[in-house]
Amino acid sequence: LTAYREGLDLAQRAVAADDRNADAHFAVFANKGRLLLEEGAVPNPFNMVDVNSELDHALQLNPNHVDALISKGGIYRQLPWLLGGSLKKAEACLTRAIELDANAVGGRIELAETYREMGQQERGVPLLEKAIEVAQQVGKFRQLAEARALLVEFESRDEETSPHRHREHRE
Repeated sequence: LTAYREGLDLAQRAVAADDRNADAHFAVFANKGRLLLEEGAVPNPFNMVDVNSELDHALQLNPNHVDALISKGGIYRQLPWLLGGSLKKAEACLTRAIELDANAVGGRIELAETYREMGQQERGVPLLEKAIEVAQQVGKFRQLAEARALLVEFESRDEETSPHRHREHRE
């Protein structure tokens, strides 16, 4: 919590020094978001609007900000439709982030989860395989573990449903 509070303070100072700095606005978003999660704040429209305004500002300043695109995609994926969630918008943000940064490990993981929720889990497998490869190369061990676990989950679900698919084709 102390690190996130310090990060938020530094990010807010960076915004005050240069309001046109997309990285500074993204840092405010990221630190505020982490503080809310760590403090156990219940997501509600008020704190979501406050935190997301910084993310939106970062994307207004730099529409190609990879981390902001990944975060926006994750928000679109996780929010209910009534609060602005959209798997199609999530897919668009995440695909763009990966186009901009081939090493976007988090974007690949998030897009794989988006495809799973769209009922297109098979599209996520190559994304996870590439995420594992890149995470190993660049030493992103938390994301490496996350991608591996998700790939195992995808493959086990595929094995569970495969016999049913084959049976449907035979009948």
